Amino acid sequence: MNGITVPGEGESLREIDFLETDALLRDDVRRLGAMVGQMLAEQASPALLEQVESVRRMAIARREADAPVDALAQRLSEVPPQGADALVRAFAAYFGATNIAERVHRIRRRRDYQRAGSAPQPGGSPVRQRCRRGGASPRAGRAPAPRR
Repeated sequence: MNGITVPGEGESLREIDFLETDALLRDDVRRLGAMVGQMLAEQASPALLEQVESVRRMAIARREADAPVDALAQRLSEVPPQGADALVRAFAAYFGATNIAERVHRIRRRRDYQRAGSAPQPGGSPVRQRCRRGGASPRAGRAPAPRR
């Protein structure tokens, strides 16, 4: 699947870059995202799905292309309270599905490590401990992230 077509727009969703080890996660997120979109169109309305996709694209443009927040804020301010409830629930459904895909992927990766007889990649705490043992100061890795 190269993308998901948004009803009424004929536009594919953007491709998200994943590591090769995360290809199955990418596929799961795509599949579940498409299912959530289909569910929204069928059980709520195609108009809600179009609204969700419009807001999503504006948020992505804001984050990735430094688009002004004003357009997104204006778009959201035009949503009536009843519509805001449906919009929030739609995004919650998508993020819930994504969280499930991530949980399944963590289990899948852990099983891969177990089958290979290797340990999973260390999380933040073991890495910080190794850095301290190596002489790095706690503030060395705390450079502020660029603000978008």
